[in-house]
Amino acid sequence: MANREITRNVFRQIISNGLDPNGVFTDYESHLLEMGLTVFNQNDYDRILERVSDTFIFDEGQLPDISPSIISEIGFIDKNLFTIDGLVTLTMYGGGQFVTLDPTKGNFIRGEFKTDVLDQSHALTPSNFETEFNIVYQSPLTPGSQLKVAPSGQITTFDVLSDFIPGPTTRYHCVKEFDETVDTTLASLVNGGSGLNRPQKLLLQRVLNDKRNGGWSAFGNEKEEFEKYDNKPFTSLILEVDNQGRVQEVHKVGGRYKNGGESGKSPGVSFTATSATVGINFGSPEDAYRIITFTSDLL
Repeated sequence: MANREITRNVFRQIISNGLDPNGVFTDYESHLLEMGLTVFNQNDYDRILERVSDTFIFDEGQLPDISPSIISEIGFIDKNLFTIDGLVTLTMYGGGQFVTLDPTKGNFIRGEFKTDVLDQSHALTPSNFETEFNIVYQSPLTPGSQLKVAPSGQITTFDVLSDFIPGPTTRYHCVKEFDETVDTTLASLVNGGSGLNRPQKLLLQRVLNDKRNGGWSAFGNEKEEFEKYDNKPFTSLILEVDNQGRVQEVHKVGGRYKNGGESGKSPGVSFTATSATVGINFGSPEDAYRIITFTSDLL
């Protein structure tokens, strides 16, 4: 006969023993359980038995949807814990020590651009575009605005963020992108203007295409530095930042870099075919690029 003696654990809970392998499920005996009160230690009970079940009940092979969802925002969520009004995210490239470009039009512009950008530390020096900084600031951007290092987590207080320190001296940084929906004043200045005062957002790609198509064929291996311009977005915006991370002036690049790939024509000269019969082209100097400063517009 199978062993059906009642066995209890230390908490007087009835437990089952393994059946006698030779037993059969017949001829069960009756056992009378004595009535009595069992008292448990509260701490031991809480440690052994869960008071609230967190068990999901669902069909076999089907996992329940446990993605979090907001039941109600009223009285529960303080949105100020997650966002700061007027906070702008901005990504900019490494900085150079100069921003001026002179001359900006006429013949020999490629040589002048080489001197300004390749032979010294300039905002447009190609090696700068190998480094990126993620920045935040409070809109609107004005002279004196403090740039902060963007944290990896949530931003609750702007003042506690680390200041962006560009280096021992003032640096000029080309801006890759910024949140134009927050700082609409800066966005309108960058994207505004007419003619050659429009932002030249394609300057980097135009210089690179000019080099790849032979426009820089008269120059040495230094022209290969322009390959670092490849696939580098540029808003045309350049920030002048002091050694404490404060904005001093704001610039953008205008003009139009022309005649890409034509080594016999300068990017700083606009050519117009005035006679179809004789095929004579007359050129007039025109800015291949120009630095436009609008700090006063931000005051």
